[in-house]
Amino acid sequence: MSPSRRTVLLGCAVGLAGAGSLGYRHRRRLRGRSDLEPIERALDTEPPAVDPGPPVSLEHLEARFARVEDAVDEAEAVRGESLETHRTDYRELPPSALENVTHAERRSALETYRYMLGVAYHTTASERYERESGGDPGALEDRLEDERERLASLEYEYRGDSLTETVVGTAAIDERHADATRRVESPEPPFYGRTAYPRAWRFVGYAEASRVDAERFLANRDDGTEYEPELETTHERLREATDELLAAVSWERDGTPTRASDVDAIREMSRSTTRTLEDGYPALAVRRASRRHTHARSLDALEEVPGREDRDETGWTVDAGAVVDRKEAAIDAISRVLEEHGDDSLGVRLLATASRIVEEGDDELETLRADVHELSDDEWNAAVEPAWLYYREAAVFADAIPETLALVAK
Repeated sequence: MSPSRRTVLLGCAVGLAGAGSLGYRHRRRLRGRSDLEPIERALDTEPPAVDPGPPVSLEHLEARFARVEDAVDEAEAVRGESLETHRTDYRELPPSALENVTHAERRSALETYRYMLGVAYHTTASERYERESGGDPGALEDRLEDERERLASLEYEYRGDSLTETVVGTAAIDERHADATRRVESPEPPFYGRTAYPRAWRFVGYAEASRVDAERFLANRDDGTEYEPELETTHERLREATDELLAAVSWERDGTPTRASDVDAIREMSRSTTRTLEDGYPALAVRRASRRHTHARSLDALEEVPGREDRDETGWTVDAGAVVDRKEAAIDAISRVLEEHGDDSLGVRLLATASRIVEEGDDELETLRADVHELSDDEWNAAVEPAWLYYREAAVFADAIPETLALVAK
């Protein structure tokens, strides 16, 4: 590894470039090891397992996997060559390896399969476009229309064991239906060119996968109480309360943007959920509005922290030891809310968001650990701060969940 410019200059200053360089790097490595201890302690702690629904059956995974295999077989036949690199992407997650994993891990595998189905469609269409002087736009239009008709015929009611169970269970159907609809209704130019033609077929693959997911999720639903009217009023209540909270947030302090301003941008707080409701997806609208409201409730606890762009100017900093305490506080908050609301489907779904924010902090520390011997003191401090902030955000988000659930149930 080549010495840093600072190392070389230090060595030159004492007239012993080699010895100066070694001595300087040795001192940095000792500093890194000392500061690395709290980082390791933080990474050794994990929040409790949170596994929100809906469940994904093994049969669902097996059917999707087989569909992808068939699509890749067709792509290979059209291209006349192996697509083994494509197969590797999804064969690393065979259904046989997903028997004893979480719902979230199964849904993640579904996403991988969905992506690969689109890739296979794209590959086949691209090859046919070149071989057939423009492919077959008529066949593409027929396939798009077929998906539109299938989506139009997929009707369902918003029923469940409780309001929040209905939100989580039917929002998954809403989400897949909305994705499939967007894919097949994406405007394309009348003339399908070299880029647009295979891209449209890729969208067909995505739409097919999302539509089948929606059908599968619907088939797994049991009858229950009808909640559609309550979904619309609940969304309106969440929207109004969230707008009031956001109007009261101090986005700046003494002219300096706060961390609340960062979170507002990162979590897309300004993104309205009303359009989702207007598009005919009330459960998805409530699920998204619940997350948005919980973020809004947590912002006042972040008003004292300077924003990302201004922390250096204000001299705000944290040390590595504080990161351990902050992560433990986040885990305690998640654990406490899980114990109190672990039987609430929406509560668990929101807790999964808090856990993902903790993972964002962990990612920062993993990067920091990998670069520990390469960072100057200033760089080290700047790298510690994001993890602390994510853990702080996770804790206040988790703490806000009970109030969100109370508002939903009001």
